[in-house]
Amino acid sequence: AIEAYEKAIELELKKIESFNSIEYGFYKTDDYYFLSSYHWALANVYAKIEEYSKAIEFYKKAIELEPNDGRNYCSLAYVYATKIREYSKAIELYEKAIELEPGKGSNYWSLANVYDDIKEYSKAIEFYKKAIELEPNDESNYCSLAHVYAEIKEYSNAIDLYQNAIELEPDESYNYVFLAYVYGDIEEYIKAIEL
Repeated sequence: AIEAYEKAIELELKKIESFNSIEYGFYKTDDYYFLSSYHWALANVYAKIEEYSKAIEFYKKAIELEPNDGRNYCSLAYVYATKIREYSKAIELYEKAIELEPGKGSNYWSLANVYDDIKEYSKAIEFYKKAIELEPNDESNYCSLAHVYAEIKEYSNAIDLYQNAIELEPDESYNYVFLAYVYGDIEEYIKAIEL
């Protein structure tokens, strides 16, 4: 995969150089988008094989080539948050993605995950709620917010949210398990067993 993406990048660079030498300006935007996408895809491969420094390098190059694509910022932020544990960088990058794509709920959900990881629960709640507002049919938004409420022992909110998640995805087993945990925490063992 790496060799194929590297070849695609090489060919796209040649195409851009060719068009730029003739000064066909109308090709420039699309070509840089494709080139950025190839860098992004190559970065994904490096992330999957746990070569995070290379992944970061190629995500940054994708951002340089296409600075208005929120996907590039989210992908880089994900590596910083989950693999490198540089949360401040992840927050900054997710905020940039939100600035570029304010209507995309998954950006808020991802930012909320970082705040949840660093136990800044009020911020996590704020951003999970925004994700629900933007994507009310995504059960993972409800499940994630329920988790935070369970962490801060606001069990009635957690129960309501897990039940919302179950209504949206009744075949998703982990929502039942998490709901059972909450019932166990509040010593409602019969309700936990009935799930």
